[in-house]
Amino acid sequence: VTNLLDNISAHSSSDAAVSIRAAEDDGMVRLTVEDGGPGVPAEALDWLFERFRRGATRSTGSRRGLGIGLSVVRGLVDAMAGQVSADRSPLGGLAVTVSLRRAVDPDR
Repeated sequence: VTNLLDNISAHSSSDAAVSIRAAEDDGMVRLTVEDGGPGVPAEALDWLFERFRRGATRSTGSRRGLGIGLSVVRGLVDAMAGQVSADRSPLGGLAVTVSLRRAVDPDR
């Protein structure tokens, strides 16, 4: 979650809207983090989680990164046998959804 929020901070203006929501469905917990930043071109959604891939830097409210932030998110999610995906957000920017298997309570 920290890496997703850092990505928003790096690529959106300070007044961009942010939405974080979570839901449980069929044994999975889905966390969606959305922003009202500039978003990414549709073709970037295909490689967004690859290491060292960077899109064009926007002139306002954006800083140049190393291109590893979202690849770290994918690596952490993969290590927990989860899934991560990105799409355009209704807020105008990016929506990243992380899906992880719900933890089992050993006392139940």
